[in-house]
Amino acid sequence: MAWLCEETDIKYPNLTKCARKLLFLSSYLAECGFSAVNDLMVKKRNRLDITERGD
Repeated sequence: MAWLCEETDIKYPNLTKCARKLLFLSSYLAECGFSAVNDLMVKKRNRLDITERGD
């Protein structure tokens, strides 16, 4: 992550600001996606009824 090092921050302050904003937004969207999938998996798991098998 070259845009987060101190030398780049001094040379290109605007680039560093933009990169940090993008990095935050992309990680936020990824976390939202993982949370949504996790919620779906938990709901499906909770619906399983192991006590009544059709053997």
